[in-house]
Amino acid sequence: MSAPLQQLSQASGRAFPNLLAARELTATKLIERRPSLQRLPHDEDVAIVLMGSWGRSEVTSGSDDDYMVLVSGEIRDNVRPSKAEIETILDRAPGKQGIFGEPVSSRVMIEKIGLEEDSNTNLSRRMLFLLESIDATNSHLADTARDQLLDRYLDQSVKDFRPPRFLLNDVIRYWRTMCVDFAGKEHEDPEKWGLRNVKLRTARKVLFAGGLLPVFECSRLIAEAFLRHGAADPGGRALGAYDDFLAILDDEQAGWSLKGSRVLRRAAPRCSRRRPGSARSSSTGCSRCFSKPTRSPSWCASSGSSESGFYGATPSVSSTWYQSFWPSMNSASASLRSPCST
Repeated sequence: MSAPLQQLSQASGRAFPNLLAARELTATKLIERRPSLQRLPHDEDVAIVLMGSWGRSEVTSGSDDDYMVLVSGEIRDNVRPSKAEIETILDRAPGKQGIFGEPVSSRVMIEKIGLEEDSNTNLSRRMLFLLESIDATNSHLADTARDQLLDRYLDQSVKDFRPPRFLLNDVIRYWRTMCVDFAGKEHEDPEKWGLRNVKLRTARKVLFAGGLLPVFECSRLIAEAFLRHGAADPGGRALGAYDDFLAILDDEQAGWSLKGSRVLRRAAPRCSRRRPGSARSSSTGCSRCFSKPTRSPSWCASSGSSESGFYGATPSVSSTWYQSFWPSMNSASASLRSPCST
């Protein structure tokens, strides 16, 4: 049987060429990178984990090489491989927020959930590790850390036919944190507003949905959820628009325009930011994905999926593009709305 994304394409009549091309490029680059990374000198308790577009299988020509140096236990000086050694192999340096490219203690990620010691950085690393990561070296260490993290969330208080609220609340908390941080970053570095805004409404919402699906449906694939609820048409529109968004990221000139200008914000009419009618059209079938209880024997968990993608725009970064892009994003945004986040 074909994969859910192909099934959704057939059912909706919408092709996803950019998602499929990104998936193929990710697989090719993983085959190239893994042997080189594995040849680096490794401490026995260290694994290299690739994050972001690597974990979503959405690598494009403009993707950063986000990664985590996962240490099983406590952080120490001189962890091997070092950042300098790893970045001789990767093409692009990771983001500068301090979340990626640093040694990370699995113990801290797993044990420091909530309260004062659970920093913004620790929350982000934990959610990204769980929802959009893929191992490059020493996979057994990363698998063990994921199992321990899920064990932490799924303690004896979780009952059959009930969502694990500890995990659910942390996923929702991370989504809220991303939204609040978006506004904070705007004050610190307003010139990157365009790219951050588009990513918040596309890839970041996909990440949120990827955390909700296993909580509510024991399902790890967004395309699969659309099909399960008879929502092929809204699913095709949603994932199709996200497919167009990936085309923009893969376009060097369009990507540069998003990163370097605030023209997009000035061009967006305020009235286009709320369009209940257009949102309703795509949410008719999809909102059921997160509003009906799942009658499964017990709750089951899964760590995100490469079958990701949600919605995006048309491949032209200009005022005209933005005014047509914004309503199409609003039209799909209700599709992955959690009843706990409204």
